[in-house]
Amino acid sequence: MLSEVCFKRKIGLNRITVSKILIFYMFFEIFILNVPKFC
Repeated sequence: MLSEVCFKRKIGLNRITVSKILIFYMFFEIFILNVPKFC
């Protein structure tokens, strides 16, 4: 039971980190695309 809970927690943490990386990557890409317009 404990190993299952720990495994589920690890999967949950991985999902959160992956979503954060994806969001960060999206904002980074948008920023790079918009920089030449400001210049």
